[in-house]
Amino acid sequence: MKKVLIITISTLIFFGLNSFTTSNNPFKDLMGIWHLAVYEHGLAAEYIRGTALEQYDDFAWGGGLKFMENGEIIVRQNAGLCGTPPISYANFAGTWESLSDSTLRINYPSNVLGRRVVEWQIVELSSDKLKVKVLLDRMIRSSGTTKFKM
Repeated sequence: MKKVLIITISTLIFFGLNSFTTSNNPFKDLMGIWHLAVYEHGLAAEYIRGTALEQYDDFAWGGGLKFMENGEIIVRQNAGLCGTPPISYANFAGTWESLSDSTLRINYPSNVLGRRVVEWQIVELSSDKLKVKVLLDRMIRSSGTTKFKM
């Protein structure tokens, strides 16, 4: 009887700790590569799951993100100042952090302008779709900060 009790308690502890470490991350579905599908300037964006940041390298599909579990992010965006085609894209390494269960902050160098700080509220997150509302979009330049109108 004592062996059965020890085995039962050990099993409960093992599965309890295992579920605690995997289910406590509200952003677990966020990890991976996302391609920009819809962008509402300064208001919202919608992304679809992708396989490589360079998979779509044209005007319509060039933007993308790669979220990593260690708090790092790669942002694929316009490498220059002009948005007129043909657009050249580049990957910019930055960081991301959760501010709550539904909001996050992304900080990365943004082409030649400086650093960009973006805060998002996640509206929808599934295995193949990410929809966000833009709460903050700030460009930090060497001469000061510019806050984009929301």
